Formats: sequence, structure tokens, C-alpha cells
Amino acid sequence: MIAALKNITIQACMVIVASIQTSALFAIRYNSKVSNRLVYINRYQHSALGINYMKQGGNHELEIQNDSNYSIENGLGKVMQILSANFKSHALYTFIQLDIPNIIGDKSMSINEIASEIRKKNYDEMSDTDINQDALLRTMRLLKSIDILYETIDLSSASKDTINISGDENFIISSEADILSFQLSPFGKLFLDVNVANKKLSGSSLSSCVYHWMEKPLQNAWYQLPDYIMGNPVDPFELENLVSSDHFYNKRDNPQSLKHANDFVKLISDLEINSIVEQYDWSKFEGKTIIDIGGYNGKVMGAIASHYSNVNLTLKSLDLPEVIASIDKSTVHGVELIEGDIMKPFTIPECDVIFMKHFLDRCMWNDKETVDILKVCSAAVSKRNGMIVIAEAVIPSANDVEGVQDCTGVDAVDLRLSLDALYMLVGRERQRTRLEWKQLVEKANLQLDNIISTSSPSCYLLELRNKLEN
Repeated sequence: MIAALKNITIQACMVIVASIQTSALFAIRYNSKVSNRLVYINRYQHSALGINYMKQGGNHELEIQNDSNYSIENGLGKVMQILSANFKSHALYTFIQLDIPNIIGDKSMSINEIASEIRKKNYDEMSDTDINQDALLRTMRLLKSIDILYETIDLSSASKDTINISGDENFIISSEADILSFQLSPFGKLFLDVNVANKKLSGSSLSSCVYHWMEKPLQNAWYQLPDYIMGNPVDPFELENLVSSDHFYNKRDNPQSLKHANDFVKLISDLEINSIVEQYDWSKFEGKTIIDIGGYNGKVMGAIASHYSNVNLTLKSLDLPEVIASIDKSTVHGVELIEGDIMKPFTIPECDVIFMKHFLDRCMWNDKETVDILKVCSAAVSKRNGMIVIAEAVIPSANDVEGVQDCTGVDAVDLRLSLDALYMLVGRERQRTRLEWKQLVEKANLQLDNIISTSSPSCYLLELRNKLEN
């Protein structure tokens, strides 16, 4: 069930990713003098428009795939497909805002029935406002095209009289909406509230992703991307909203936006932890000591302890003294919490394995600081010929993704690039490519043994070891 939820979560994100690619296409009005912000746009359009890198004589050149097959006729179809994908993400946002998943639940309902429930939820009995059933029908059919809904014809709901339908019976049909009914697909049911009808879903509702990504403050930031590319130092989110994302998401001014953001982050984090625990063989460290640097309350190590309860592992979570002091120790099981500071190497004890999850993001450390941290980790595991395992995003290096086995499918490449570009909107640094990780690791006198994909596109597992001496 967890694996299915992970895959469907990726599917849900890809619906909204379509709008990101559309916005990236809009932003291609730039000149050759702008900064490496173009890296984001270049990667996007290479993904969306069928452009690949080609190595020749050590240089990267661009190759248009099957350029002889492109013409105005089929090119127009392709660009319309890219742009119209944005419609589906907005239809999904409307679907969630009107609470239609919870209205339908486990039932099969007609447009008239759904419209009636929407009206009850939003208007009092004295209101003469009518729900636009035609717009509702067209929106529902768009969602059917992305597997959120099933659509069936219900002839029994039509009025009997004069018009013959396929020889079955005579009906008067004023609109096709009269004989259609909709129900949620398995994918669509993941947008239900967690406790709807007293049934607990396996995981959180996917609605948090839709709310967070499709809110106007974030969506409208895309319209500021051309100016950002042209050199405006203020990130697109702040340009659009006149306040940084860090200050926008707060309890006082925008509590609902903060809730949606936090719910989405929790959903992603929980899925990442499940991927780390279930899709990596921690049993190979039987009898070893593993330390999670920056591990806060030991949630990752605790999940490993629970999943590998029959394996002899010594698991520790290291964080700053003030962080460890703030943790309710009664909530921690199977993990030892220890104080330390990665910038003070003497506080990092010897161990067999060091683990770090999103600890080395560019938004936290520059490249030199990252190399210094890796050197500290290297020293901690060197006497035991140990390993460093880091869970981080890995962006494709142009057409060179050697060593990355992607278990999430082809769409995961688009999703990784989309997540990276989304970070750009709020001013976060670019995620590293496989090549950039390899260079950092080598500067720390380590070797990159393996890059392992998980079902979470934002979480790859990189295995590092000290270099063997010649």
C-alpha cells in the first residue's frame, strides 16, 4: 500500500508539474548575458521540447531529436499539448477547493447531485444562486482524462418518452449531463480527507500538494520569472508578493497557506523516510554503529530500528546541544540521542556509518563548507573502514546519468527538474547534479561508490567511502 501511495503521489505531482513546464516555456524571453538561472529553463525546455545534449570532442552541443519530423503542423500540436496540460492542474485545484472528493466519497453521483451538494456547502437555503452545471461537467471530464474520476452513462436516470437510444428504451434527453455519473478512481480517493467517513487512509491526503503548489502566491510567481532571468536580484515569489516566502508562510498572516505548506512537507518527508528504510539494505551493517548527523529526534534512525528489529544495529542521532535538550525523550525509541556539532570535529564520535538526510543542501552550506563537512565525516569513519550514506536530490547531468538507476520511471526525470525549478521561485539554490556530487566527493578525498534511486524523486542515496590508497 505504501509503495502504491508513493507512485500515486508522483502521479499527482506530475499533474501540477505540467503547469510548471508551461510557465517555463512562457519565460523564454532572455538574452545571452544572464546568469546561471538559465540552467533551470534550459533543462526544462530540453525535457519538454525534445532536446538532448550531444558530446562532441569534449564539448556539449545541442541536438534536436528528429528535427526533420518537426513542422509548424505537428509543432503546434506539441506546444498546445504542453500549454493545455496547465488546464488540468487548475481543474484539479478547483476540484479540491470545492471539496468534490469528499462530496463523492465512495458513491457514484450525477452532475446534478454533485452540484446540489456544492450548493448546500456554500450557500444558504434562501440564496437564488445556481451552480453552473455545464462548467462543472466540463471540469469533471477534464479530470477523468487524468485518471482521477471514472465516468459512466446511467440511462436509468433519464426521463422516459420519445427519443430512442441505441434501441434500448425511449428517453427525452435535454443534456448528456442527465445520464452521466462520476465516481472517484483509486487515484482520486487519495484526495479525500484522511478521516472522511471514519476511514483512515494510508498516509495523508494529497490535497496538501495541490493547495500548496496551486495557490496564487506561488503560481503567480512564475510570471516574474522573465525579470528574474534578466537579472533582477529579487526572487520571483518576492517580486510577485512583495514579501519573501520565509515571511509569507506564517501563522499570523497566512495560517492556511502555512498549514498547506507544512502538510505537504510532512507528506514528502514521511514518504522519503519510508523509501530510505524500505529501499536500502541496512541489514548489511549488522553489528555496526550508525550516526545520523542533524538527525533531530531520531525519526529516521527510529524507523530503521523498527523495520530492522531483528538486526543488531547501534543507532544514534546527533544534533546541536540545544536541539537535543528540547526533545521529549519519551517519544524516542531504539535510538540514542547525542550532542555534537559538525563544525567541531572533536564532537563527532567514531562510527561505522554516517548518515545525512538533506543536510548538505546548497541552501545550508556552500561548496567549500560541504567539502569540509564531508572531510569531518570521512575522519569519523576512517578507522573502521566505514561508509557515508547521504540522502539528497540528484539532478540529471545533461544526458549523462550513468550510475543512476531510476526506479520511479521516465516521468521522475521531469519531476526532479520541476521540483528544482520550483525551489528557484523562492530563491533557493539549485540542486546538485550527479557530476557535481562526484566532484564534491572527490575534493573531500572520498569516492562515490553508488547512487541509488528511491521511489521519492527528491531523495537519492549516495554511498561514499574513503579513497583506497595506492
